[in-house]
Amino acid sequence: MRGIAGGKDGPPNKTVLKEGSKDEVVIETAGYGIPLVEGDVLMVEFGGGGGWGDPMNRDPNMVLQDVLDEYVSIESAMMDYGVVIDKVSNSIDLKATDELRKKLRLGKSY
Repeated sequence: MRGIAGGKDGPPNKTVLKEGSKDEVVIETAGYGIPLVEGDVLMVEFGGGGGWGDPMNRDPNMVLQDVLDEYVSIESAMMDYGVVIDKVSNSIDLKATDELRKKLRLGKSY
């Protein structure tokens, strides 16, 4: 799904047939037509909805709460929201967050 008002797009659906084998196939269309046999592993990931609003504008405290509620990983908080969270204290590093968000807004990697 597409994001709106500056939000990021949600991930697409993904299907992998014979996951983890040398014959692994990522299926990008419906009705692929490969029969399954006993022992095959089929993995299906359903995409999520798109975001609403620029993730760099989300209140860092709300991002921290999302991390604590296990909706967002610490890595995603940093990459997607520009929020740096200390893994030991589960607290926001405000100075590092401010610096990272400035870099990300300029299109620089962290």
